[in-house]
Amino acid sequence: MSFVTWAALAAILLVIAPVAAHLLRRRRAEQRPFAPTAIVPASPPAARRRSKLEDRALFAIRALAIVALALLGATPLVRCSRLSLGRKAGASVALAVVIDDSLSMRAPGPGKRTRFETAKGDAVDLLTNAREGDALGVILAGAPARVLLSPTTDLGAASKVIESCAVSDRATDLDGALALARASLRDLPHADKRIVVLTDRADGHSDSTPIGDGIDLPVWVPQHGQQPEAGDCAVIRAERRQTTLAVRVACSGSAPARGRSLEARAQGRAVASKPLPPFDDAPVTGADISLELKADGERVDEIRLVGPADSIPDDDFAPVGSTSSNLAIAVVAEQGSSSIATGGPPAVEQALEALETGAVVRPLPVAPETADELAAYMAIVIDDPPGLTPEARRALTAWLDKGGVALLAIGPRAASAPIGSSLEPFLLSAPRWETSAPAGIDVASATILGPSADGLAELHPRGRGQFENGPRSGLQPLVKWSDGAPLLVRRTVGRGTAYTVSLPLAADQSDLVVRPAFLAMLDLVVDHARARGSSRRIEVGASWSFDDARSLEARDQRGLVAVELIEGRKRIAPSIAGRYDLHIDGVSESRFAMVPERELDLRVRPVSEVATRAELGGTTSSIDISRYVAFALLALLACEMIARGWMAFRERG
Repeated sequence: MSFVTWAALAAILLVIAPVAAHLLRRRRAEQRPFAPTAIVPASPPAARRRSKLEDRALFAIRALAIVALALLGATPLVRCSRLSLGRKAGASVALAVVIDDSLSMRAPGPGKRTRFETAKGDAVDLLTNAREGDALGVILAGAPARVLLSPTTDLGAASKVIESCAVSDRATDLDGALALARASLRDLPHADKRIVVLTDRADGHSDSTPIGDGIDLPVWVPQHGQQPEAGDCAVIRAERRQTTLAVRVACSGSAPARGRSLEARAQGRAVASKPLPPFDDAPVTGADISLELKADGERVDEIRLVGPADSIPDDDFAPVGSTSSNLAIAVVAEQGSSSIATGGPPAVEQALEALETGAVVRPLPVAPETADELAAYMAIVIDDPPGLTPEARRALTAWLDKGGVALLAIGPRAASAPIGSSLEPFLLSAPRWETSAPAGIDVASATILGPSADGLAELHPRGRGQFENGPRSGLQPLVKWSDGAPLLVRRTVGRGTAYTVSLPLAADQSDLVVRPAFLAMLDLVVDHARARGSSRRIEVGASWSFDDARSLEARDQRGLVAVELIEGRKRIAPSIAGRYDLHIDGVSESRFAMVPERELDLRVRPVSEVATRAELGGTTSSIDISRYVAFALLALLACEMIARGWMAFRERG
């Protein structure tokens, strides 16, 4: 409240006036000489009794009246703002409310609340402002964006959904949330449709297009409270390697890292520590730090940042896990035939490095022939092999059965495998090589590759592989040639997946490897490997998928985690960073969810001018109790008149 408001409320101090009036209303008694008083002992002065209050009921009424009068004078000066929706001629509105539940919303917001608490309160204000006939939907902007409630006129259900919203450790996906909001409003009959975005705008795309541009529906981004500046450091991951702890720390600039250090703890006790190195002033800077332990068997539970506090203390620690050796992708490709003309490693290796998946690409001369060798990899890519040995086939089948993901490229050598070699478990029958191929693919069949599929409309291969695609083969075509033959197929093996592409990954055999769709194809394989659980460590927002698990239970530090069932597949999508203890068909294992490093970019994204127009909405005063205070004051005055009349009647009696 302002100084003027406090000055108006200071009128309450006038309550001392009735006190003084009641203390002074009795006159001092007249003194007259009376002889017998000489033999009476002295008594306390009458002034002590004269200071007592009389007619306490009347005094209480007068004091309350003065307090009410002060409140009545101060009420017009009090302003408690809340979001209010602008309406066109009072018509009903269809509203899609986008609430940002990402990690950056844990930072302090205006006042003493966090940014997420402010956004959630704004959503409640909009719901309170809704009328009968309005439709309201809720979309969460944490990556990936999700529709929490489709637009409905049941405002009670909307209220329960908003109250159930909770902040997460996800990255921010404002563009995806806006697309979902637009799609949810498309088929509604309301003439007035709007999207309200409640976010801190720290989505890691400060140089992107302003929020609200390029959308054919009105977008309102309330600006009633400016977000304070924030800086944050986070422990991304912590892995144990015998007597060494490998820790990844990221900071939003150099300021949050000053004076801070890493501390390894066991049962709340520090066992090792190391200061943070200097960080650059880039929006997000990461550093890999090693902590040495005293002994190999020394217990370590977590890594924690200590020192000056930053804006988000929830990401200042991470549990310690074992070495994530399965964050590697094996590539089996002949250097001579798969390398590009400019030199360097094979094209598939360069493409995997360009994807920046965080996994290590490890070239292998031949396919591994033992299950122990394959257990170190999350995925494997095999380019035009001259068949697979029986040992390699058994190892691949066992590895795929446990959830592995593999990609096989068919070329001239794979189609002319020697006797005794085959391409199981990818193909149940031997492929053949054709020296001619259509000019391109059927783009309509390649939706799995996204927009990059258009680039495959014209291909220039020197040939292609052909293989049996009947019901007994177990193959599911994902991308087809223009003549209907399969280019990319998928086969399920136990809990794993085997992909096969009918072109080799060599630039001298086709131009597939220089097309953007090739990157989309590899990205599909890597993402599938992570989702299948081959990776024990994923970012918050990604998911683990368990297709053939009969029983599945997961717990985090808060308790049981919901297991989603999507298209017959069981899936666990972590919403907070930390350790997840899983029980899969009676087997226990621990997995870890990491804070997305890009979410530490706390620079704000610009807002379009059209998204801040006054006619879309604004803030209004939510406190107006002057009428009630006035009625109370009138009632007190009436009580005083009654009390004074009663006192006069009693004195006459």
